[in-house]
Amino acid sequence: MIFYIIALLSILPIKSISTETPEIKFGQKSYIKITQLNKNTPSKCKIDFWAFIPPERRVYDTEISNKRNTIIDLDINFPKRALVTIDTLPRFSVYIIPDDTLEIIIDFSKDIFADAISFKGENTLPSKFLFNKQTQFKKGKLRLQIASEKIPLLEVKAKMDSMTNEEIYFLDNFNKNQKLPNWFYVNQKWSFIYWNADRKALAANYRRDVLKFKETIPDNYFDFWKELPFVNMDAKLTFNYYQYISSYFYYNILPDNYKWKDKKSQYEGILKYYPASAYELLNTDLAEIFLCYEFGKIINDGFFDLFDSEIEKNKKYFKNPNILEILTNFRENKFAPKVGEQAFNFYLPDENNQFHELKDFHNKIVLLNFWFHGCSGCVIEVPFEKELINKFSNNEFEIINIHMIDNKESWLSGLKKYQLDGVNLFANTNWIQLLRKNYSISGYPTYVLIDKDGTIINPNSARPSKGLEKEIKNYISY
Repeated sequence: MIFYIIALLSILPIKSISTETPEIKFGQKSYIKITQLNKNTPSKCKIDFWAFIPPERRVYDTEISNKRNTIIDLDINFPKRALVTIDTLPRFSVYIIPDDTLEIIIDFSKDIFADAISFKGENTLPSKFLFNKQTQFKKGKLRLQIASEKIPLLEVKAKMDSMTNEEIYFLDNFNKNQKLPNWFYVNQKWSFIYWNADRKALAANYRRDVLKFKETIPDNYFDFWKELPFVNMDAKLTFNYYQYISSYFYYNILPDNYKWKDKKSQYEGILKYYPASAYELLNTDLAEIFLCYEFGKIINDGFFDLFDSEIEKNKKYFKNPNILEILTNFRENKFAPKVGEQAFNFYLPDENNQFHELKDFHNKIVLLNFWFHGCSGCVIEVPFEKELINKFSNNEFEIINIHMIDNKESWLSGLKKYQLDGVNLFANTNWIQLLRKNYSISGYPTYVLIDKDGTIINPNSARPSKGLEKEIKNYISY
């Protein structure tokens, strides 16, 4: 089983085999029509997805009427996976396509979740696959949980490959019975493979740099850099493909003197080295999408001055005016809190339904942690957050964990499972929208460091696993 992925690469051709693949359509919409059955009251509904170009999380909150169908229009450029949350039902995935309508039917009379959801429309099979994978596929550990195990690195790699083999096996069986569109089948298979490669690259460096494992990385560990096709038009619509390219560039293109400093230094290196390398290693279409993603991250993290000073000299790398327009509009419309500004206040309940304001924590250095149960990156940071609390236990420091999905059962389950230290608060839909806007939150976890007088020290702090302790020490007297 371990060698199944390598064998698969000889089966999947590098040239495109997917003539029916949907095109990237800029400025288009996808529509979701939701019908609820056997429920006499309205239901809360949230749909969210990672837009990718530009790199931001988009969230749509609405109410499903019990008297009529609800239609939600979503701004997308790519076919992509979206997450749907309806009342207290488990969150589930669907696949949305530009210029397409997907109908979701929820029957509240069904006791079994898998029987309560059904789909209608011209392109339902991708959504059916994602839903079946969620309800039928046996999930194991997260890949970074495997990376944290004290086992040899090659064994970590083998376990991750085995997980991918199981995902591909599930996809193949579903395809035999349901006959997925060929473009989606190929896209999904590549998505599994590139995601696995990205996580394997991360695992080696995570064990060395974060967990401080004393081990030698075997010479053949990174052979997957050579085994996977780098220019792959069949993976053009796959976010995991570009994430893999991003990892490759970080580990192989970005010089170390940019890599190991702060985030601004990394972005300076990206602007200096990535554009020319992208056009050398990729074709024009793929290079433009990849660079839009990388440049968009600079905007997302609030380094506006850096982006503004460099975009003119880099415009020559964007041949498609639509992609450049997306990037420049993203910059113009992006708001971010600034260092020294008063932090946005909130009024949120804890697990005992006692309400707290940011103002209550004046005279303390506060770390806001925006997270949600189900976020793998958030889970990884929990032990490092605990270390911060223990480190500064005798000082004026507080971590406030704010859950950013309006599902109290999921929140309470996460608190019990991960035993988060600090102050734990819950945000409902309205508060989530306000917090996202005022703290410019586009991904999770997001950390904001706030001074004792309630002003912002850093609107986009490093993660606890990546040097946040040093930053906090600058503001706490021992």
